Amino acid sequence: MMYPYMTFEDGTEVIHSDLITDVDVEKVIVHFERPTAEGFDSARCEFAFLFVD
Repeated sequence: MMYPYMTFEDGTEVIHSDLITDVDVEKVIVHFERPTAEGFDSARCEFAFLFVD
């Protein structure tokens, strides 16, 4: 599930996922989207957390 985080003055929206567990790595997906005259510009990042003893 994705959740809205913030909207900038230029209309860029930032949304993020729940914490996702994939084997021994936990990650969060962050998505950026900005409206343009032709549609949208977008970028998606995954931030992974690896916990080592």
